[in-house]
Amino acid sequence: MKPRSSARSTLKEVAKAAGVSTTTAGYVLRNKAGAVGISQATCDRILDSAKLLGYRPNVLARSLITGRAQAVLVAVLDPSNWSVVLNECIRGALESFTAASYSMVLCTIETMADVSRYSEIVSSGRVDAVLLLGAGCHYADAIFKSVCEIADNSALPLVPFGDAFLPTDSECLVTWDNKTGAEQAVRHLIEHGHSRIAFLGVAGARWSVDREIGYRAALETANIPIDPELILYVDQPSHNLAHETVRRACENLSFTAMFVVSDKMAVAAIRAIHRAGRKVPEDCAIVGFDDIEELAQLSDPQLTTICIPSWVAGRKVAESVMAAIEGRPITRVLLPVELVIRESCGCDLA
Repeated sequence: MKPRSSARSTLKEVAKAAGVSTTTAGYVLRNKAGAVGISQATCDRILDSAKLLGYRPNVLARSLITGRAQAVLVAVLDPSNWSVVLNECIRGALESFTAASYSMVLCTIETMADVSRYSEIVSSGRVDAVLLLGAGCHYADAIFKSVCEIADNSALPLVPFGDAFLPTDSECLVTWDNKTGAEQAVRHLIEHGHSRIAFLGVAGARWSVDREIGYRAALETANIPIDPELILYVDQPSHNLAHETVRRACENLSFTAMFVVSDKMAVAAIRAIHRAGRKVPEDCAIVGFDDIEELAQLSDPQLTTICIPSWVAGRKVAESVMAAIEGRPITRVLLPVELVIRESCGCDLA
């Protein structure tokens, strides 16, 4: 059978070709097969039939039936700190939204003036929900409150992703296991024989706090005393601040390893240690967090780090947004992370 290229194929035709009911085909093509227990074999048969027939869902017709715009507003706080991790999250979200025939509207918010533009989109009826992303750690509390209130006043679900900007008494619906990841990283350094392990974190960032908890847990489990002088902070996750902080630490402190809460800062730490006349990993082993390929694999030496499933997280948070739109229950998701061993920790990879 050749794909059709002229008239739009219907859901009924897809169902007939796959040998299933229209209802079953609809569940699969709307990404809801798991909710009703449709087998993978049946899903594959329906998807293959849809591809062969060139089936494309009629979004306008669905909007008229459901009364929804079939669109989600992705609002990004503090876009000046846009990162590769955030980009991967958005890419994952886009894939899930597209598969379910939702489009994305992007809005960046850095000042109160940007909130007005956000308000216009929310109140226009063009979107069904807000996916709120935090690109950085620092922004005005007034902006966050306004963004939430505007969505609430328009009766739109708002799902946050990225706990940097959330109130301290709340939790992100979808995130990765920062504590366990940090514990894995520090435990790996301990297994290399290190006991003077410094920590470089970001002040005021909740994800950094969780990673510090993991750092402390690994030391405590190994019965290694925690030296407060070895716990270092920067105000922003910037390369320059991390470089200067580590440079000063090399002058004033004694340590043989360092766990850094982000790859960007870890690469800066490696550079600072080299400039101080020390070698990585011979004189100081380094482990980062994020596994940003462009940094981790191109750093010298290549960076051992914790890989986070940012693309998967984007897909999961998109599923949470669509569940909120459709009135289905939402559960919290904690995604596993993985230690990726390269050269900076001192492992012999030859």
